[in-house]
This record gives sequence, C-alpha cells and structure tokens, in this order.
Amino acid sequence: MSFLLIIHYQTPNALRSGFITVLTNRIGDVMILLSLILIFNQIN
Repeated sequence: MSFLLIIHYQTPNALRSGFITVLTNRIGDVMILLSLILIFNQIN
C-alpha cells in the first residue's frame, strides 16, 4: 500500500514513482513465491 502514499501528491513524477513501487513489489512477491516453490520441491 506504500504506492498510495507516493501517488497521493498527484504529480507526474509521483505517479511514475508509484508505478515503479508497485512493479517492484510485484516482482518481489513473485520471487518469494518461486523461492518457496523451489524449497518445497527440494524437501519432497
């Protein structure tokens, strides 16, 4: 939800920064999910 704080200022730069924040968070979430899948596959 940190992107909501960033885009609150309603400037083009803040909007761009909010988009980068969302994109970075989603990439991090996918990487965590992939690492958990790999760990569980190694255990079984």
